Amino acid sequence: MLETSFFTRLGSLLIVVTNFLGATRSALSDESIPTIDEVIENIRTNESLYSNIEIIVNKVTDLNPASKPFETPNIMERSESRYRVIHQDGMQYQHFLERNRSIGQSDFVQYENRAGYDGHTFRSVTNDDLANLIEGEPRAIDYRFTPHVLMFSSYNHDSLESILSNSVKKVSTGGGKANRHSDCRVIGFENVSGLRCVKLLHREWMEKSGSEKGSHNYYWLAVDRNYIPAKILSRSYRISKDFDAHVNTIDEWGEVKTGIWYPKRATVLIYSPEVLIDYKKQLLAQTLKYDVEFISVAPNYDVDFFRRIDIPAGAKVHILKHGQIVRSYVQKSSKSYRWIMIALIAVVTFIVVFVFIRYTRKRSIPKRKVASADESGVQRSSMMNADSTEVESQGD
Repeated sequence: MLETSFFTRLGSLLIVVTNFLGATRSALSDESIPTIDEVIENIRTNESLYSNIEIIVNKVTDLNPASKPFETPNIMERSESRYRVIHQDGMQYQHFLERNRSIGQSDFVQYENRAGYDGHTFRSVTNDDLANLIEGEPRAIDYRFTPHVLMFSSYNHDSLESILSNSVKKVSTGGGKANRHSDCRVIGFENVSGLRCVKLLHREWMEKSGSEKGSHNYYWLAVDRNYIPAKILSRSYRISKDFDAHVNTIDEWGEVKTGIWYPKRATVLIYSPEVLIDYKKQLLAQTLKYDVEFISVAPNYDVDFFRRIDIPAGAKVHILKHGQIVRSYVQKSSKSYRWIMIALIAVVTFIVVFVFIRYTRKRSIPKRKVASADESGVQRSSMMNADSTEVESQGD
């Protein structure tokens, strides 16, 4: 009885201690996990370190040959892109050059865009044949390419902070039944390639479909790498709840300067949605490779640099206001005007030189002396007298 009583009390004590330690560990764990608002504030603080930035990124996209039978005919087999993006004190510049080759094509098709914003006027030229001018309206260039959104499939995100903030604030986009909704929450801490990361779940869905048909995106934010996503997993529940559609990872980190990091090399794996739907398994469709060629967080260009977006002759130019075209024209050649001016200057120069030469030659010819009427008469009379005297002398 005593032994039974002793072991009973000991068991009860162990249960109490275990529960206490579990509660304490849970409390400590809860205290150590940041709230979503704290995470967003950390992201905002770190993204501000890259508010002024110049970055050159090379991206190569290759299609997996095994996925060709499942792809549409016009899908890109290979794409080679180069982006140069500059943000400096509210001014922006981009130069985007891309070469694409679709399935069955032997030649690449090139696409090029140059754009600049000087704080007042936005200028953009695409493929040297289309230009847009927007004056007096705030305007963002198409490609942001800051380290926090480098691996996102859409490149026009202003910041990671804005994506998550809108989700927390339940900000919806679109209209009517097409409203897009989102939310975000912190899951906890996990390690990715030896880096301590905060793991987030970010969900997006259309109102008419519901959250169960939306996308689930998992972000691992590297705490010691300025809260830059070290890894991103994306699942579209409309396609598959069991398999990832995208897997984004950073392969190599670089440091701009002490304490300011960036993803030097990154890989994005995209799986075939057709295979996920029809065969309920993953088949790699595309591989995207990012390589940061150059980065600086202290660009220093004069304002004219952001204005020098030359519009080629013959390009169609649209003047836009509030997203609407208010005027269009065809850019005239500046060379033709230059040649006209050169021709006019040449003609004027010729006339001046010609007049000068005529004037100089006229002044160099000696003037002949012209006798007056009286002097002429005297001269003729003297000559006649001389002739008559000579005749008389001959007669004698």
